[in-house]
Amino acid sequence: MKKGLIFGLIVLVVVSLAALAVNQLTDLAVSGLATFNGGTTLYSTQTLASSCLFIGDMDLNDILDLDTTDDTYYAANVTTSGDGGGVYVNSTGTGNIFAVADSGTTVMSVPDGGVLTFASTGQPTKRLYLPIDVGGGTADTETYMNSPSINIDVDDETWYASVPVPADWDGASDMTLYFMVANEIAETDGDDVIITLVIKGNADGELMAANGQAPTCTTDLTGGDEAINIVNLASAVIDYNEGTYPIAVDDIMTIKCSIGLGTGTEVTGPMHIISWWVEYTADQLSQ
Repeated sequence: MKKGLIFGLIVLVVVSLAALAVNQLTDLAVSGLATFNGGTTLYSTQTLASSCLFIGDMDLNDILDLDTTDDTYYAANVTTSGDGGGVYVNSTGTGNIFAVADSGTTVMSVPDGGVLTFASTGQPTKRLYLPIDVGGGTADTETYMNSPSINIDVDDETWYASVPVPADWDGASDMTLYFMVANEIAETDGDDVIITLVIKGNADGELMAANGQAPTCTTDLTGGDEAINIVNLASAVIDYNEGTYPIAVDDIMTIKCSIGLGTGTEVTGPMHIISWWVEYTADQLSQ
């Protein structure tokens, strides 16, 4: 009797192990850690409720979604060590190679044959720094408090710059031109830094001209901003879609600047431009 019972148990165990030795799982619900050591085909009806370790080849063609509702976990968390890579994507189709969405809105993607692209809240703000140089203008450059600077000590002195419009600019939003302006003397409370600007985009084959859009750049020095050696930030918006002088990707953007001194509420000067740059919204990864 005992031999028969033992034999029956052995048969039951062998049959159970044979049932588990399959390469296609038709209904899988995992509530703990699942380890698969061979090739496995996983289907869309199967549920992975916690972490799973797969060692071998897997066919994921029919998995529609990897979802998580727990704040502690990620839907996909890939860790690698040694010389191997974390994630490798090889696309032979025509859709996005890779895409990331936030609440259903795509914020980052790599289209087929394209570059890394940003959209919506995923678009970064970038800076294009301009040289501390007068570009042939009447101002000069000097060192001021250990910084190179464009020195403005005569009324309406000018300085210039030209720069290519960045290829990664989104082409559909205004840019902002910033100046860091230092007071060489103590100005009067309420004086204004007034920078007069002429900005123009020049495309290939387009006629150059000395005119352009003229954005406003005025900063009121008050509340201590007027003190000697204080640095203040001034800015002006560059209208990309300005009716007469719009700006486009790959244009050469020319910039003419001057600061008025001593008239009305204008600062007395000298003033020093210790840095200036264009800030813009990018929509792709580009040089």
